[in-house]
Amino acid sequence: MINLTVNPFAGLYAFAPGFITLELEIMNWFITLMEFPEKTADGFLTTGSSLATLSAIPMARARLIEGNNYSMVTLYISDESDHCIRKVWSTLGLPLKNICFISTTRSDFKMNVDDLKRVLEIDLTNNFIPLCIVGSQL
Repeated sequence: MINLTVNPFAGLYAFAPGFITLELEIMNWFITLMEFPEKTADGFLTTGSSLATLSAIPMARARLIEGNNYSMVTLYISDESDHCIRKVWSTLGLPLKNICFISTTRSDFKMNVDDLKRVLEIDLTNNFIPLCIVGSQL
């Protein structure tokens, strides 16, 4: 965000090598922190959860779903997740009826993994296609 304030061309290395290098270093730090495989992990910084979700869901859809039949594609979100997740799902024209809300634990508001497993088993039996799982926002 700082880079866009001082340089509207901050997404191009030739015009903003310092900011691009900084973003790459931050991404490498996240990759190491999350213990992702260094050779295949990648990413970029966004201004917030809406833009991140608007980037992530189409990328997952393009990678996992062949063709344009999204009738069985399903999103699993916690009942405490950010409202932007549903907004992006709708904006992308994906079926709102295929958003599955997973309960959270009341003590720490984390997604109830047992509930998620149960729902996934049922959905897979009924030929639904899990696209992504979004946990709680803390």
